[in-house]
Amino acid sequence: MNKKPFWKRVNRGFVFSMVLLAAVIFYVTAEQVMLIPERQEIRELADKYISMCEQVYRLSKEQISELESQSPEFEKETKRLKDELANYFVKDSGYLDDSVEPILSLIRMQVTGDEQVTRINGVKKRNETITIDQDVAKFSATYNYTLSGKFYDYRTDKVADVENATKDFFLRISFKKVDGNWKIYRISDASWSSVFFDR
Repeated sequence: MNKKPFWKRVNRGFVFSMVLLAAVIFYVTAEQVMLIPERQEIRELADKYISMCEQVYRLSKEQISELESQSPEFEKETKRLKDELANYFVKDSGYLDDSVEPILSLIRMQVTGDEQVTRINGVKKRNETITIDQDVAKFSATYNYTLSGKFYDYRTDKVADVENATKDFFLRISFKKVDGNWKIYRISDASWSSVFFDR
């Protein structure tokens, strides 16, 4: 009994579909591998913003007393933070002032006595997404902080010393590539959840 040649026995449409699928998978995988350095550069810029927030979230009592709103020290610190953040920003973005404001609000919160973080016990990053489309990109993540210090407890309507309070920080950033380097274009969201107490 004569066997049909291989190409007569197989479904050529199926084989073609599998070859096409393999080519698409290879292309997508290669593209993602090529974007790894880009994602890392974007992640490092986001980390710099997080670091700036953390810098002012653990102020000493002496620093807090010096940084009363409208004081020369507060104005000096505002300029320092803005100048540092400008290094990571697109020069003509127009969103620099808005983006430094969440950092300044951490100072104000401590000056008013609503919070004073004495120790950051730990931080975990969750739900990180980075999307890149040619020369623009978006980053979003949630940072879960475990903190010790003085926090306003709405259950007692008082500020209390607390160990292991938890608080989420939500961060969304838009980026733009300028002269081959990623820069922050806008901080779309830099907000904190309420404090969750663990006593």
